[in-house]
Order: sequence, then structure tokens, then C-alpha cells
Amino acid sequence: MRRREFLALSSKAALATMLSPSVPEVAEATPSWLKAWDGPPPEETEPLRRALWTALLAPSSHNSQPWRIRFRDANSVELYADPSRKLTEVDPHNIQWFISQGTFLELFSMSALHHGLEPSFVWIQRNEEEYWNLYVDPIQSPYTTSPLYEQIPHRVTNKRVYQARVSIPVQERREIVALCDPFEAYHDIHFHWIDHPIPKLRIADFCREAMVIESSSPERNRELSDWFRLSGRERRLHRDGLELSQNGVTGISRWVAEYLFISHERMIDPEGQFQRRGIELTWEQATSASAWGLIEVGEMTPESLAQAGRLYVRLQLKATEYGISMHPMTQVLGTYPDMFDLREGFKWSMDISGHREPVLLFRMGYADPVRHTARRSLDELVIV
Repeated sequence: MRRREFLALSSKAALATMLSPSVPEVAEATPSWLKAWDGPPPEETEPLRRALWTALLAPSSHNSQPWRIRFRDANSVELYADPSRKLTEVDPHNIQWFISQGTFLELFSMSALHHGLEPSFVWIQRNEEEYWNLYVDPIQSPYTTSPLYEQIPHRVTNKRVYQARVSIPVQERREIVALCDPFEAYHDIHFHWIDHPIPKLRIADFCREAMVIESSSPERNRELSDWFRLSGRERRLHRDGLELSQNGVTGISRWVAEYLFISHERMIDPEGQFQRRGIELTWEQATSASAWGLIEVGEMTPESLAQAGRLYVRLQLKATEYGISMHPMTQVLGTYPDMFDLREGFKWSMDISGHREPVLLFRMGYADPVRHTARRSLDELVIV
């Protein structure tokens, strides 16, 4: 074998190893961009601000954290969806953008209750502005702290390949599914739990094909690249986005991958090693699921999508309580033209009627823990 061919094959093998979620973790000191997970800073004593600090830990698509906040008075704030953080290529109709508002609202509500305040929020459309008005009653709330609140600092999106052929206990399944009842009753949101081997494999096929479609576009790949943080400098600068640690790649393995094998430019090429390995990894992740969860809405409005986000984060917190990992895999639900036929085929396969829309698909299972993703500070979100 010639030297050039040998080096090429070695590079491919090394990249696959570096991107594999099976790489063991290496102990690392907590960096500055993860400090938010330790809780609000000690100087933050106002309950409203402390509740907002906790809400910053909410999950969002690409960890884009698309939130802007304007303080109105001591007891209320306005929550805006940040237009500069839209995913215009993979989420042209802002579905995940609005779902991310819902995850923020839910953690805010839980934290407000924990601090003895009664929260409420309403969707406002005024002139050309759209936002959520968040209000907390300064009178001591009669409600108790949600049992899910304690799981907030432990919640994490785990993209490792999960332990194969491990079932989720029936009682834990029942308690997770029970969280959906009020959303179905009051918000017309349905939840599907899928754990039979045949539909699970069918979903895995859809996920792999969806990744083939999504990664075939340089424009979509560039958007992904723009949200990927490939060095400590990028993580300190942006304090958001995606990173290899979500796959369990840390320490020396991550350093080698980020500095020697992966670059933002290489991520853009549809035929490049990064995208090819991404398709392979999607199949490995999808086929390792113990179960799948699917959330569908009756109408695609900002309010309905926010309620879907509220439900999702509740499910994830309950799963965290039981040591169950969760990972959204929503590529097949994309609403851009290239994904239309596959999305419709998925809806038919899942027996979702024409007027309803699936908005969140996620796998569940068991895996070694991964590190949290970066978070910005509350001050960075405030509109002055």
C-alpha cells in the first residue's frame, strides 16, 4: 500500500474513533462556559431573576438559546424569540424555534414555584411584536415545588450510542406517559411511546434516510458548522452551540478530533468524512434506542409549539429522575422542500392524520453520562 493511501485510511479510521460515542470520558475541570449549571450567581437574590437564571438551562435546538428578555417591572418580563438565532435552513418555519420558547417557559415556571412565587404567562401579538409576557405573583404561592425541579441541573441531552436491548421498566414508562395527560386534555397535544422492535427499526430507517437528505446540502451543512464549537476559544466566545462532548468525546480524544481531523470547512462538504460519519452514527444511535417518543400537535401555532416544548422538557426531567437518557432526532420532521416526501412518509407510517403535525421525535435509553453544553449569562439575553 502506498504511503498516501495508508495515511488516508488512517485518517478515516481515526476520525471514526474520535467521533464515536463509545470513547471513554476523561476528567476535566469545569470551564467557565458551564458555570451556569452550578446555579444562579450568589449576588442574584431577587426570586424573579433567579427563576430566569434557571430557565437558561432549558434545551433548545442546536443549543441555540434563542431567547431575549425585557424587564417590565419587579414582577414581570417579556420573553422574545431571538430572530438572529433562527435555523433558517433546517427549520424554515420556526417550529423548533418556538418549541425552545416552551422549554424556557416550563423551567421558569418550575423555578418560580420553587422560590414561592406563582407564575403565569400569556402570548402577546401587538402590532409587529410577538412575545410571551411572564408574570410572577409576589404573594406567597399556594403551590408546592415541582418534584421535577430537582432534576433541572442534572438534565442533559445525551447523544451517545445507548446500551442495546435494554428495556425501560413498565412502571417508569407509565409515570413518564402520565405527564402527557393535561397537555392532551387542554392543548390538543398527543404523545406516542414506541418500543416494539418493528416500528423502532422503521423509525431508525427514517432517521438514517433523513440524515442522508439533510447532509446532502452544503447550505444546511454550513448552518450546522456555524453552530459547532470546535475549540475552547469558540466555547468561551459563544457560550452556546454544539460540541463533541455531547457524544461522550472528551479530553485528549476531543482535542485530537477538533484540532487534527475536524474543521468548519470540512464539515460543509456533503461527501466529506464528517458528513459520512454522521450518517453512520445516526444509524448507530437510532438502532440503540430502548424506546422512541413522538409529540404531535393539532395546529402549528406559537402557543401550541410552546406547549409541546413544555411537555418535552417535563418528559426529559422525569426520564432524568430514572436515569434514562433522551436525544431529539428531528431531521425527518424538517419542513424544507427536500424533506417533504420523507416527512409525509413518516407521518403515514406513524398513522398521523393529515391535519395533525409531528414536531418532536426523540429516542430514549441508557448510556454513560455526558457533559452539559455551554450556557450564556442572563445579562447577555437582556434587552436594554
